[in-house]
Amino acid sequence: MQSSIGRTFAALSATNEAILYAKSPEQLYGQVCEAAFTSGGFLAATVFLLEPDTGLLTFAAGYGDDVARLRGITISTLANAPEGEGVAGRAFRDQAASVSNDYVNDARSVAWRSGAAAAGVGAAAAMPLVCNGRSVGVFMVTRREVNSLSEEIVSLLERMAANVSYALDNFDHEASRKSGERAMRRLNRMFGAISATNEAILRAKTEHDLYQRVCDAAVFSGKSFATVVLLAEPDTHWLEPVAGTGEALELITQTRFSADPDNVYGKGICGEAFRTQRPCVEHDIPISASAPPTRGSGLMACVALPLTRFGKSVGVLIFFTGNSWARDPEIITLLAGIAENVSVALDNFGRATEKARADAERERLSRMFAALSATNEAIMRARSRLEMFELVCAAAAHGGGFNSTSILIAKPGDDYLEMMAVAGPTAENARRLNVSRSEARPEGRGVCGRAYRSRRACINNDFLGDVANNPFRDVIDREDARSGAAFPLIVDDEPVGVMLFISAKRNTFSSEFGELCSGSPTTSPMRLAVSSAPTRRREPRSRRSGCGGCSQR
Repeated sequence: MQSSIGRTFAALSATNEAILYAKSPEQLYGQVCEAAFTSGGFLAATVFLLEPDTGLLTFAAGYGDDVARLRGITISTLANAPEGEGVAGRAFRDQAASVSNDYVNDARSVAWRSGAAAAGVGAAAAMPLVCNGRSVGVFMVTRREVNSLSEEIVSLLERMAANVSYALDNFDHEASRKSGERAMRRLNRMFGAISATNEAILRAKTEHDLYQRVCDAAVFSGKSFATVVLLAEPDTHWLEPVAGTGEALELITQTRFSADPDNVYGKGICGEAFRTQRPCVEHDIPISASAPPTRGSGLMACVALPLTRFGKSVGVLIFFTGNSWARDPEIITLLAGIAENVSVALDNFGRATEKARADAERERLSRMFAALSATNEAIMRARSRLEMFELVCAAAAHGGGFNSTSILIAKPGDDYLEMMAVAGPTAENARRLNVSRSEARPEGRGVCGRAYRSRRACINNDFLGDVANNPFRDVIDREDARSGAAFPLIVDDEPVGVMLFISAKRNTFSSEFGELCSGSPTTSPMRLAVSSAPTRRREPRSRRSGCGGCSQR
């Protein structure tokens, strides 16, 4: 017995040395079992650890002749199970030593009796392994001799297990410290990324500039592998990349993204983030297309966050990060904050765009009011219809900033309108227009012909996209015309001509412009003037209008 106690003391000393040199819990278990077996005279020394969510203790490390049997047995931590009534299950539950000095004949060992008898086990003991007050496993030894586990030996085994538990506490504290440091470094980087993205938001001049600056800030300051912005394509369900930075951009270019849940490309996290307006995370993505699909350092995570404008999803901001980053709720919160800041910036850009559009519209209307005022003055000053036409065209073209302004009058017996006056920077080119009032002719299907026949204003804000303008394509190209508006001139409830405005910009002519010109100074006074202007002098025949009541000047 004295020699057994001496060997156990030697085992205790050896395990303490193992504890000092172990670098991890796994290394600790192996070295403790080896030291205990080598110095303690045991049949086997083993460590069993709790397998999460199962209630079972599984073999983790061991040395000795009985290891082969112990590796294959089932041990439960539940008191109402036969496999939980042995020394290991009791030690785990009670957090106290559990000893059986006649193991084969012990009723508590019935679940393993035949195997233990064949292995020559006479006695067994289990000591709890505790980490931060919680049982995580047991240290278990077996001996050949019955009644060979005295109180002194059990006391030394308890000290051995207590030292291992103390080491486990230290490992856990060190792991927590390192994890905290890593988390702090991650948070510091993310705060740096937020600061950089906020600066990007302040400095960005356009939306695309904003997207690229945010991607740069996330990669260079936040240390993500890559950051990409996807935007919804107008009138489609596709999400297209518009900006990106990083080393894994091939992951974006090799696939497609959709916002449609019924589309195969819309079932991933990007489509889900777009639809739900919530952060979505996917783990274990290969860092490159050539990386093998195995767990390890070759994998990363993808975090998709919605981008909104005035509450409506317009795109997705994607961060490719390490898996540990994507599993940190604080990191996800900070990434969501970046996306929210970008969305606020998009709201501001939207407001600025709307303001610029409203300012431009007010400017256009101001020019039109100025032009209308000038046309009123021209009408009052004109001594003949021809002079009135010329003065009105000049005033409208100059005041409204149009490429050209023209007045065309119908001729009796002729489908084509005669251009009586034209003014503006491209007036010479506009004189080449050949316009008909007949729908049967191609030249009568443009804005002038339609305005003449319908007796209503006709506006086309996209000349290049309208096939009806094909007969005028050469004039349009030379004039760099992009939009136009025609207003009928009516005498005695009959159309006698049109007034045509041409602009170099698309969408120049708003509904307000149409109402302004349809009901007041450009056309209404013109209608009155066409029918009642004084005939102070007769014009040469070659300059006469062809409209019956309008032939005199």
